[in-house]
Amino acid sequence: MAVKIQFCPGHHEIEGVTFTGTNSDISENGIRLHARRLLPVNATLEVEITFAEHKFLLAGRVIWVQMTDSSNAHMGVLFTTADESQIWSWRFQMVRVFQSGK
Repeated sequence: MAVKIQFCPGHHEIEGVTFTGTNSDISENGIRLHARRLLPVNATLEVEITFAEHKFLLAGRVIWVQMTDSSNAHMGVLFTTADESQIWSWRFQMVRVFQSGK
């Protein structure tokens, strides 16, 4: 998964930086992002996720952070995407997955 930092309070020098991460705890409204970079709450991101053979480009905002060790972090990302077709497509895929039990 690719993540691009759009806005980072207190760290404007890393805005525009892209990094990779993994995700878990997916839902219709957000994900848990696992990365080697700790971002502050309210950082805004552009997240590219490939899921169920579909690629999604979603905007999101970090709503919580947790260091897992000295070089890894988990962050809760709430989707704030203004592109209705992307968010509805994402939600449709989530409903399909949740209904199938996979």
